[in-house]
Amino acid sequence: MTSSGALAATLGSSKKRRAGLRSATFSYVEAQLHDYYQLVRRVDELRRDIAERGMGISYDTQSHHREASPEWSDPTSKRAGQMMTSRALSEAAKTVTAIQKVHDGFPVVRRRVMELYYFNRGEQKRVARQLELSVSTVLRLRASIVASVADELGLW
Repeated sequence: MTSSGALAATLGSSKKRRAGLRSATFSYVEAQLHDYYQLVRRVDELRRDIAERGMGISYDTQSHHREASPEWSDPTSKRAGQMMTSRALSEAAKTVTAIQKVHDGFPVVRRRVMELYYFNRGEQKRVARQLELSVSTVLRLRASIVASVADELGLW
């Protein structure tokens, strides 16, 4: 195999690559973008679950009534440590932060494409029509959005 053939085999075929990313990476990042709002809720749920561990009554009840639960056996520092070391929470929070950072750093048009196409699960033609862009422009912006998020996540 020639050196260029070895390089092509290493990088994957051009048909499988979008925005310089492997197809699987592109698909993974797109899935994270499409599920952004669910991911934000997941981070909140994970934090809340860890905060409520060891409490005999729910966190809402505890904070509203200012009562001490007899089952309160998990010190705050232990729960804070669990929040810091929870792998699921860490990964989800990292992804949410990366998406927010990319979104906030984009010009208005890319932000709108990101919001309409990914966050609101719009169709490419409808997004193009709403923003008065061509479908090919929306596709290019889509690829650059995914590449930017992948870069922020350190996936390439």
